[in-house]
Amino acid sequence: MQALFEPGAGFVRPELAVRYAIADALYYHGAAHIVENAVVTNISTVRVDGNSSTENFLHVVDTADGNTYRARGVVVTAGPWASKLLPELDRHMTVTRQIQAWWFKPRYPGTSPSPGWYLDRAKDEIPIYGIPADPFSKHPDLLKIALHGCDV
Repeated sequence: MQALFEPGAGFVRPELAVRYAIADALYYHGAAHIVENAVVTNISTVRVDGNSSTENFLHVVDTADGNTYRARGVVVTAGPWASKLLPELDRHMTVTRQIQAWWFKPRYPGTSPSPGWYLDRAKDEIPIYGIPADPFSKHPDLLKIALHGCDV
């Protein structure tokens, strides 16, 4: 059995990352149009002039409610449905079921918060990893523990 400890490792708080990405777009690019909870039916790319520079292309996003959006950049957060919107990526994407669980962190006097960890078990056993409790989340006492890299 082997273990890995990386003191500089971390995890992403998705909601906070999205907020910062929006703030970054507004600050550095002057504008951002955020569309939430829209059912996207198609994403395509069109050239805006004869130049083949990537700066001369726009992404066109069609939604189920009949709206069409054009943008220089698009963030796709479709999860396992991403390959339906972007079929050219289908051969690079494999959807798997990842088993995870949440445990309450121990409350023993003198204990410190658990770090992130990865446990590489025996050759034919699936590795396990853990992520520490996030004190800023809605559930600050829950640790995440999951199997790593398997399709169960």
